[in-house]
Amino acid sequence: MVGIVITGHNGIAGGMQEALRLLAGEYPWLCAVDFMAGEGEEELKQKLMKAKEDMRDCSQFLILCDIMGGSPFKNAFTLFYRDPAVKLFYGVNLPMAVELVFRAMENQEEWDLEAISKEVLDMLKEQQGSILWPEYG
Repeated sequence: MVGIVITGHNGIAGGMQEALRLLAGEYPWLCAVDFMAGEGEEELKQKLMKAKEDMRDCSQFLILCDIMGGSPFKNAFTLFYRDPAVKLFYGVNLPMAVELVFRAMENQEEWDLEAISKEVLDMLKEQQGSILWPEYG
């Protein structure tokens, strides 16, 4: 199973998760990690690690960040860049998150990380988003 972690600045990830709950319900393979004003990067790293640990049933992960270069992106990259079971993207927005969650609801058990990564890249390209790592296409 693939876990989806949305992370970003000052409530954006939690806001997306709440919107997704309203639209699609609660799912154990989806979580939000916000980097709030006044928090340190060590605290953010701990929250990112806890998010991954909390999704024990997931063997692979998509981490969707708000912007490249910000603390959520930098810390997720630093923690997981050598982990082949984690793919990191930036440019997450609510339409993309909604589409991913609805696709995951339909066939979460059949998804593999490479296929999902390709889908995310295609969505980002369609929505004028960006990707840094991993590079596909």
